[in-house]
Amino acid sequence: MKVIDIIPFAGIASEELICGITPPTNGASNSIDMSSDESVARLREYLNLQDSWCLAWLHQVHGDSVICIEDQPHTGIMVFEGDALVTGHEQVLLITRHADCPPLLLWDQEGGVIGIVHAGRRSTFSGIAHKAIDAMVDLGAKVEHTVASIGPGIKSCCYEVGEEVYYSLEEDLRPMTFELRHGKIYCDLYRLLSYQLLEAGVRNVFGIRESECTCCGPRNIHSYRRDGTTMRFAAFVGRRV
Repeated sequence: MKVIDIIPFAGIASEELICGITPPTNGASNSIDMSSDESVARLREYLNLQDSWCLAWLHQVHGDSVICIEDQPHTGIMVFEGDALVTGHEQVLLITRHADCPPLLLWDQEGGVIGIVHAGRRSTFSGIAHKAIDAMVDLGAKVEHTVASIGPGIKSCCYEVGEEVYYSLEEDLRPMTFELRHGKIYCDLYRLLSYQLLEAGVRNVFGIRESECTCCGPRNIHSYRRDGTTMRFAAFVGRRV
């Protein structure tokens, strides 16, 4: 993996944070494999992470499990199973991997609690954004101070789904989540995520319009829907001391 640049999430700008995605390239060099020592070493080197930093990432299962890192994490790599990570600790880089499922970045600007979500369809339909906010509040975050930003993912322009997906969502949420065009059903995860965050009390939600579609966007970001690829880009957030 070769990290060329950091692409910040819309609405997030602070010297306190390290945040972004491994950027698009013309090949596979930005695909991240956290089981690869070389991949991890290059990420550490580019982000200038000292050995005291812990890298925390997930075996993602498209569920609604939120992992809360409460105890002081050790240095090196920590691996969990689930689709969201939250922590109040500094020098912990939270990492998720993506190829159409949007990354969701969360940050309590006053208390310093951070979170990251692999916001795929199943996870989003299960309310993982709300659960991540609840987990951050348990760590002392205040929703009125929390900023949320949604990164690149497949958008309603390309995300065609079947009737089984339409009927798998609660009836009252269907009008805001699905679009019917030319007899086909398209899913808008960004609108649903925004609604869930607002319902949880978060008033600063960015990236809904700014983030590009991984499937048809102008940059070459990995897309499973477009390419059937097994490669993934990484989203990450960490807080400096």
